[in-house]
Amino acid sequence: MDALAQFIDALKLQQPLIYGSATGAQIGIEFAKAYPEKLSALVLENAASFSDQEREKIMTQYFPDLSARDNGEHLSIAWSMAKKLYVGFPWFEVNDQTSAIPLELVQKTVLDYLKAGDQYDQAYRAAFANERVEQLQTVTSDTHIILWSGSILAAYSKRLLHTNLADNFYFHSVDGDIKQRYQTVLTTVQALL
Repeated sequence: MDALAQFIDALKLQQPLIYGSATGAQIGIEFAKAYPEKLSALVLENAASFSDQEREKIMTQYFPDLSARDNGEHLSIAWSMAKKLYVGFPWFEVNDQTSAIPLELVQKTVLDYLKAGDQYDQAYRAAFANERVEQLQTVTSDTHIILWSGSILAAYSKRLLHTNLADNFYFHSVDGDIKQRYQTVLTTVQALL
């Protein structure tokens, strides 16, 4: 959080709006808690709420060992994971199937995992550990949560609608395709600027 605060100060930004999706949403939440005076509002997507049982399952199965092996098995594991994570959540429960995800995107994701090395999972583990309603309940900034029905996290994100959040939380539900999702993000952000 300190690095983001220093970045904002270096750019001489005065209370910028912070947007985050998935892991970025968790970073935004923690930043808002640590530096409420440094932002004007939060816009979050793919923020979710997991039960302890779901979180435990994710922590044990979501992050396979991708360390190099003589037989190259780590490459096929990384490929399977990268291909499935764009199809459904959690990826390890997605059937092996042909998908419309561009192979270039799958390959880029695999390469990113391999470049990150043995600790590729660190930031993601921290984000999943943070996906609790209690983490949101202490945010005092105006927080806009976009709930897109097409998200692979939609079922987990919609749980936030039925939680005890303060009056500074606003929900924006979006049905439709990805263009409508982006339009809602744009409209929400523009209204806050």
